[in-house]
Amino acid sequence: MCRTKFALLIAGFIFVLLLYLPASAQNDTRTAAIKSVADPALDNILTAIKNEDFASFMKNSGQYMKQDITQEKFSQLVKEIKAEVGEYKSRQWMGFVEKKSRNLVVIYWKGQFSKTSDDMIIQLILEVSPEGTYTVAGFGLK
Repeated sequence: MCRTKFALLIAGFIFVLLLYLPASAQNDTRTAAIKSVADPALDNILTAIKNEDFASFMKNSGQYMKQDITQEKFSQLVKEIKAEVGEYKSRQWMGFVEKKSRNLVVIYWKGQFSKTSDDMIIQLILEVSPEGTYTVAGFGLK
């Protein structure tokens, strides 16, 4: 009787493990795909802010950013970032959330900047086209 319960417990554990492993591998693949797009896009944005380069900042922009961000708004954003948190120093990946109903992926990093000892949340929003290409829909620091 005890052997039967133990065998059922082991069989149940293996079943759950087999269900979990493909999802985990799929999540790792999705994370790698998102990071391969998001990291270079964020690098471009942070470099553009450092160099005060509006054209580079808008390089990968989608329809939302193109409608909302002007040269004047960009200049104001750069001024505020440099005054409040300073220069970008480093970041660590935190993760992402998919907003499938709106074709958006929201990515988060923990970031460090020169004028604050507080960690900042760096947020990048990517819009996903029907063809599967990504453009920048938003950027923020919190």
